[in-house]
Amino acid sequence: MAEEKIVFPGYLSRSAIKLWRGMVIQIPGAGHCCQLDKPAQLAGLINQYATEIFRSVVPDSKYHQFVMFFVLVLRIMLCL
Repeated sequence: MAEEKIVFPGYLSRSAIKLWRGMVIQIPGAGHCCQLDKPAQLAGLINQYATEIFRSVVPDSKYHQFVMFFVLVLRIMLCL
């Protein structure tokens, strides 16, 4: 089982950095290179993040089509 050896989650939790969902998200069994250790789990988290963040875009805004296209491209890249 890989463990994080570069970034210390406790440091991030105590920092002033705005965290998604208000917490440090760790993927069990993944180390610093989680894209190599647990690619499917990371892809799922990226998909959740994109969905939550871009859901806040007002449907009538001039950016809505761009945002929906970006989410579609992201999902294709992540094979979701």
